[in-house]
Amino acid sequence: MSPINLSTSSHPTPLPMCPLCAAGKTTFYDNMASVCGGDLSVAEEAIISIKAASFEGSTSASVGGSLCASGNGTLSIAQCAVSGARTTEGNGGGIYALGDSHITIEDTSLSGCISPTSGGGMSMFERAQVELIRSSIFNNTAGNVDYADNSDGGGIALNDQSRAVITSSQLHGNKAFRVGGAVYAHDQAEVHIMAGKLGTGTVLPAWLLTHLHTQISPRYARRGML
Repeated sequence: MSPINLSTSSHPTPLPMCPLCAAGKTTFYDNMASVCGGDLSVAEEAIISIKAASFEGSTSASVGGSLCASGNGTLSIAQCAVSGARTTEGNGGGIYALGDSHITIEDTSLSGCISPTSGGGMSMFERAQVELIRSSIFNNTAGNVDYADNSDGGGIALNDQSRAVITSSQLHGNKAFRVGGAVYAHDQAEVHIMAGKLGTGTVLPAWLLTHLHTQISPRYARRGML
């Protein structure tokens, strides 16, 4: 048997470095999961912290096209971009959280994600919590004619006592097939907005935006006013 030659001349040509990687960013792209989190999933009290990463075009057959948190898991992302993720059947085109999990999103964009049901950008269930800080959620889409009865929250959908705190952030250009172009809150969910902006894609009552700290009552979501 011939010896293995590890000299430089015998190495295969390395794969080209992606532009974002060359610029110092970790990149997740075109990944797939059958249940939850096309790019990554955190559960059972685990903790994941990510800074300066890009998540592009990944898919989950069920929920959380890119990121998923469950079972008291903690996920923190900062200075990241999540884009073009989708679910083929379930909620949370970009991000999905449930089961007392906690997500912090800071200086990050969430865009171009698609869910055939609720939560084009993000979907929260079962007391899950999200903090959105200086971030943008835009051009996400929730629902279609096949899931017309559950096509809510183009940007964010909150259910089952889940909670969102949105600080100095923008939600714009999001679309829901049924109600809640930007935000949909249901079943004792809470949404607190502090110095944020909801743009095209929502029919939020203008007077709500005059308060720097506003809790949006679920009754407005049920009327389709979010």
